[in-house]
Amino acid sequence: MTQKPGDDGLVQTQHEELDRLLDALGPAEPPAELLASVMRQVKATTPAAATSRTAMHEHRDNLTDGGTGMGKKVMWGLAAAAALALIVMKFTGFPPTGDGTEGTVGAAKRYQAPQIKEGDVQVTDAEIQQFLQSDTFDRLIKDDAVRKVLASPANRMALAEARGAVAAADVREALAGSAVRAGLEDVQVRRELARSEVRGAIAAAAANGALTKANLNADLLKAGVADVDVRGKLSSMFAGAEALALARPVALDAFAHPGFAEFVSRPGAAEVFTRPEFANAVANYAFFAALQSPAFDAAMRAGAWGGAKAEEKPQ
Repeated sequence: MTQKPGDDGLVQTQHEELDRLLDALGPAEPPAELLASVMRQVKATTPAAATSRTAMHEHRDNLTDGGTGMGKKVMWGLAAAAALALIVMKFTGFPPTGDGTEGTVGAAKRYQAPQIKEGDVQVTDAEIQQFLQSDTFDRLIKDDAVRKVLASPANRMALAEARGAVAAADVREALAGSAVRAGLEDVQVRRELARSEVRGAIAAAAANGALTKANLNADLLKAGVADVDVRGKLSSMFAGAEALALARPVALDAFAHPGFAEFVSRPGAAEVFTRPEFANAVANYAFFAALQSPAFDAAMRAGAWGGAKAEEKPQ
């Protein structure tokens, strides 16, 4: 076959485009089956006459004389197959890391994926007022332990920031654990939990079923927790099936707020989390909006005073 006039410029342009594509993709190791697949295609496109020594020499010359004839087709077939393979690898993430961290990296990325924002749920002023006048709120503030905790604006803000975690019964139960409170009493533990790398490492360990003290200690060290005592406290907090709820994204996100972590470290928090009145209140989304409302203080004072006066009445 002869090359048609004017083909030189077209071939040069195609070569340049292919070079730019390959440069943009960068280096990558091909999958093991790619070579065998390409060789099958080469054999399929090679003429039968190429089995003779003379034909093989002619075929070799075709590959080296500028890419004309059948050799040109083979070259472009190989280039196209290689380019396609590199494109697929570029966008599918092949090859895998192969260092045993595939599950950890994947779980950490999933943890960092955007969650549903708590602010996406809107509560109107009318709904807040309705909650503040409800029997649920009345019973809530007549509980001495709950009322003492909710009297603090800082505590109310901490609960409002962590509404997703506080509303989950299994998370509340886990937060009431003594190991959690003991760990969060350490300010350095709270600071480490505020780091996304640390929370990501814990989420990855949970996803891989590796919530043991030994595994957590190693993963936390990789995440940059250098202090041995801090790693030990964090490992104790999150190790075991009973602490699995704490490794849920909604709970880990709550620990990103230092105010909430400090709140959980106080003895009164564990008591509040176990109260049935509190459980009933957090089931209503208006409760969390009310915590941030100026009307909450007034309603709590009025409710507490009314309850006290009612108790003083003679029977």
